[in-house]
Amino acid sequence: MGGWGRSPHLKKSMAQNALRTSMLICALAVLAFVSGCAEPPSLSREADLLILDARVVTATGEVLDGASVVVSNGDIEDVVVGETVRIAETVIGGDGYTVVPGLIDTHVHLLMGSPTVDSDAAMDAYLDETLPALLDEYLATGFTTVLSNGDFWPVIADVKARVNGGSLRGPRLFILGPVFTAPGAHPVTTICADAPWCREHLVVEVDDEQQAREAVDQIAERGADGVKVIYDSGPNHPRLQPGLLRAIAVRASAHDLPVIVHTSTSDGVGDALGAGVARLAHSPLERMPDELVTRAVVAGVPVASTIRSGPFWEEPEGPSFEDRKANVRALLERGARVAFGTDNTGDRPVGASLAAEIEALQEAGLSPEQVIVALTSDAADYLGQSDNLGTIEVGKRADLLIVEGDPVTDPAALRNVVAVVKDGVLIVDYR
Repeated sequence: MGGWGRSPHLKKSMAQNALRTSMLICALAVLAFVSGCAEPPSLSREADLLILDARVVTATGEVLDGASVVVSNGDIEDVVVGETVRIAETVIGGDGYTVVPGLIDTHVHLLMGSPTVDSDAAMDAYLDETLPALLDEYLATGFTTVLSNGDFWPVIADVKARVNGGSLRGPRLFILGPVFTAPGAHPVTTICADAPWCREHLVVEVDDEQQAREAVDQIAERGADGVKVIYDSGPNHPRLQPGLLRAIAVRASAHDLPVIVHTSTSDGVGDALGAGVARLAHSPLERMPDELVTRAVVAGVPVASTIRSGPFWEEPEGPSFEDRKANVRALLERGARVAFGTDNTGDRPVGASLAAEIEALQEAGLSPEQVIVALTSDAADYLGQSDNLGTIEVGKRADLLIVEGDPVTDPAALRNVVAVVKDGVLIVDYR
């Protein structure tokens, strides 16, 4: 059953569940009054949102059947197994539904749709005509948080401020700012070829350590959540010097910002680890040697999955595709964190990119539970947000996805969206 609407029978069933729940709460309140007993403390405090009698996947390896989630002030106030007498402004009957943490995509490019923006006027049109619908699409698919992995600067900083400030509807947004690269390297001669505006707003071309440090300072001051570095080489694509990579990493660390490196080679991964980078934007397009996998695990460097990113959308699945799957499998088996990422630029439906990456992860050997972890708790860790996001636990932000079916046995059920809660607010409701 698709996740984009609810059948009349299902709506009727939900209405009956909600009515029975309301009657039970009223009966309990009347019984307490008639008996002369003091009203239980829980009844005196109305929550903002109550999800009743659902399967709750905490994303910490625990599945709670017949559980209720209590939400107040944007946080998860309680998770109760069995009956609860709490009351709430909004009540969702969860019978037949599964609640998981809101999904997180650690690798998107919100402003990079095709054709590439090449002027202020084109960007203004994109912000007015395209971006709001794209942000809504992420929410409707169940994503409550995304990381924009290198985007037009400082436009993406303004978008972040609007989204997180509430004036623009969308998932919680983290940003990396423009990408650092060697002069004339990717994306200068690829994405931004023959587009000076793109080059000016997307790329920081550095060949001097002081220049690199000053650019990091400027990005940090404008509100970036990390620094993205392109560390690749190829025909007519010079690679950033290792000393510059280290200088960027050291300066970013002074601002408490992680450095996320894009590299397609195992040698590049080795240099990145040596420079002290915090994250990998992808695994390389070649098989990582065992000793390199071990180094990444020991260093505690997580990787975004992005198995189906880039050319894999349009080209046959070749050796590089299989190598990426093998890398993800090897990293997980050694204990590394693999965070869900699609590398979606908005050119393809969000739901389709979600399904494609889930399929690739399963082909790489991930169990349904591991897929959910990659989409939630490991993705939150990748963002440095494990204290706030990624699991259904008391005290964390109430970012929740309610689906029909059981994604613990079949991740495809994540497409059967019933409702989405962000910061404790019901923002998508297909009941």
